[in-house]
Amino acid sequence: EELHHLPYTLQVVKEVLRLYPAAPFYARDAIEDDQIGGFDVPSGATIMLSPFYTHRHPDFWTDPDRFDPDRWTRDAETTRHGHSYHPFAAGPRICIGNNFSLLESHLLLAILARRFRPRLRDGFVPHFVMRGTLSIEGGLPNIHLGVISSNVGTGPVGGGGDSCAGNGDNGNLLVNDACP
Repeated sequence: EELHHLPYTLQVVKEVLRLYPAAPFYARDAIEDDQIGGFDVPSGATIMLSPFYTHRHPDFWTDPDRFDPDRWTRDAETTRHGHSYHPFAAGPRICIGNNFSLLESHLLLAILARRFRPRLRDGFVPHFVMRGTLSIEGGLPNIHLGVISSNVGTGPVGGGGDSCAGNGDNGNLLVNDACP
């Protein structure tokens, strides 16, 4: 209920999904003969659709490689082509987790953004790979979590506890700003 008071947070989530959809491509079967861009598509043909490329297409997006959450204001969304954004696929076979994923991402970002300011290790440049899902090769090593308030949690990553560091799932050190 409270998330309705945080529209910009949802705009950030949608913009991240525009630039980095978890499933950068998916397949659909043509249900009848068609023609796309001058190419004949026979019924039964498998078509590969790519949110990763559609979400960067200049016919749909101004300055498509720029991160801009303001693309997701109510007015901006109503003027855009209905299939220019499809991070969860589209139509009758849209991902059934679509709404849950957006709700969960919106909630987590709202909670975490109040408590942390993550920064990548100096010099880290992500190299994205597409293997069914979009991911960063080697993961996100050495993320530094800056704690905003010293009383927001406990333990190594939450701040407020006695511990200044802990090991992340991939063995990299996680450190908070409150530590000396």
